[in-house]
Parts: sequence; structure tokens; C-alpha cells
Amino acid sequence: MAAASASKRVVEESDLPEIEEDGEEVPVPKRLRGKTRMDKVHTRSFDKRIVIGMNEFFQPFADDDKVLSELSNFLGTIAKRCVSLTYVTWRHVPENLKKTMWNYCKARYIMPEEFEMSDEIPLEMFKMLLEYWNDETVKARAKKNSASRKLYVDTHTVGPKRFAQVRNKLKKKAPDQSAPCDARVFVKTRKRREGCKYKTDPVVINKKIETINEKLTVGDAVGDLLSDGKSHCPTWLLGRCTKPSNASSSNVPTDTYMQELTTKIRQSLTDEVEEKVKQVQTEVDMQVKKKAQQNLAVVLKKLAEANPNITIDIEDLCEMTVSSDNDDDGTHLTGGSSF
Repeated sequence: MAAASASKRVVEESDLPEIEEDGEEVPVPKRLRGKTRMDKVHTRSFDKRIVIGMNEFFQPFADDDKVLSELSNFLGTIAKRCVSLTYVTWRHVPENLKKTMWNYCKARYIMPEEFEMSDEIPLEMFKMLLEYWNDETVKARAKKNSASRKLYVDTHTVGPKRFAQVRNKLKKKAPDQSAPCDARVFVKTRKRREGCKYKTDPVVINKKIETINEKLTVGDAVGDLLSDGKSHCPTWLLGRCTKPSNASSSNVPTDTYMQELTTKIRQSLTDEVEEKVKQVQTEVDMQVKKKAQQNLAVVLKKLAEANPNITIDIEDLCEMTVSSDNDDDGTHLTGGSSF
């Protein structure tokens, strides 16, 4: 029985075809990457959304680089599925389709519009605000203003307190209750406290404040020291207020110019007042002399009436007295007849 099984096995092996070994390997198909589907993001639940930030240029950013790559690929899949190739540019895509895709993205990510929007702002008004921010002219102006703002480092330290309140307190503390100058407002609103962090070194601004105080003590002008040669708006030491109608885009006049102008005006007023005083004094003196001469003439006439035997010509004496306005004292009685 065992011998029969062995012979049968030999016959079966002899019937098998022989495989020729040529040394060539059969190529195995390489597994390709395939299309980007981003199924993990498309199936993400609302409570597992990922936060996406945005900078001042409306560019997205995140703490993890993979998140941005994922967002980019996810947006690409949406565009391929929803946007036809017949649209030449993004501006030709219908607004309702854009809105639908945007809502779909917000269901997978927390976008800036959602976490920056205040609950107190109506949705329609906030959409108008976003359109305004997206305007090219507005973005160019904002970029320019941002660059200009970075040049201004001597910021005030009074917090939400208004400059009008600061000026009012300085005015009350002044001995003559006069309005404070810009230099005193600058010193009051630029003090640095220890332990606080500032854009500029506190030593620099404290040294500047010390120099200003020294100049104020001796009465020197500090206008150029305040501005440091930089351009400022006319109300930079007034706080938020209505811009004066006569204010220009140039710098506010310096204290040196204002001091010289004040001196000229004061001197001009002094000379004018002195001239007026002299003129009034001359007129008063002339009126007093004339009145005295008239009174003297009346007295002489009454004296002549009471003494008819007087040999002096009283009428000629009165005429001489009244007409002597050009004399030194206007009361000369000489030149008449003697008694």
C-alpha cells in the first residue's frame, strides 16, 4: 500500500510542466498616491474644528505647519468639485457659490471672521466692514498708516484718561490758573513707571523729560525738543478732538516761534498804548488850560463890574487870556495897562 502511494506521487510529479527559469522578475504594479481627497477634513465634526489665524495682510497662519498644508489642500478639493473651469478668474465665480463654499469651510475650520466678530455688531454691518477692509485703496492706506505709526515711539502713558482732563488739572495747579503749554502736557503724559515694558528705553524718555523740565525752569523754548524733528498732527498733544479749521498738515508752530511772535505783539501793543496815553494826556491838558482861562476871564469881568474905577482894560485882558492857548501856561496877564 505504501509502495503504491509512492509510485503514484512520482507519476504526478512527472506530469507537471517544467518552468523555464530565464532570470527575469515579473514587475509588480507600483501603488500610486492617487487624487487628493481630504476625506478626513470633509468628514470632520463641527465641535472638532481647527482654529485658523490671519495677519494684517489677510494671510492665514497657524501654530502647526501641517494645519496650513491641510487647509490649502482642502480648499483645492472644494474648488475642483464646485468651481467649473469655465470661470476665467475668481471674480467671475457667482457670489452665491462663494458664500456656499465659505459656509462649508467654516463648518470645518474656525475662521477669523467668526472669532473676531463682536456679538454687538449686526451681521450685515460686519459684512460691510469686511468688504471695506478688503478694498485695495483702504488696504494701501492702512499699510501706510501702520508704517507711520511704528515711527512714533514716545507714546503717552495716561491710558484711557483724556488729555482734556490732564490739561484741566494742570491749569488748576498753575498759580495764575493759566492754560498749560504743550511741554508740560508732554511731561505729564509721558512719564514712565518702573516695572512696565515700553517700546523705547525708559532711560531715554526720562532723560528727555528731565531736559524739558530744565528748559522750562529757565524759560527756554522746547518746541524743537518735543517733536525731535518728526511730523505730528496738530492735535497730537490735545488728544482726540475736532481738527482746527485753520490747522494745516505741517507741524505745530514751535515754542520759539510763538515766543518771538508774542514778544512782537506785546511790544507793538505797548507802543500803541503809550502813544494813545500821550495823545489823551495832551487833549486833557489843553481842555484844562482852556477851562482855567475861561474861568479867569469870568473872574476878571466880575472884578471890573465891581470896581468901575479900575483903569485896566478888562475886555482886552480877557481876550488876551483866552487867546493865549499857545503860551506855556495860558495864563499870562502881562501886556495890559497898569493901574
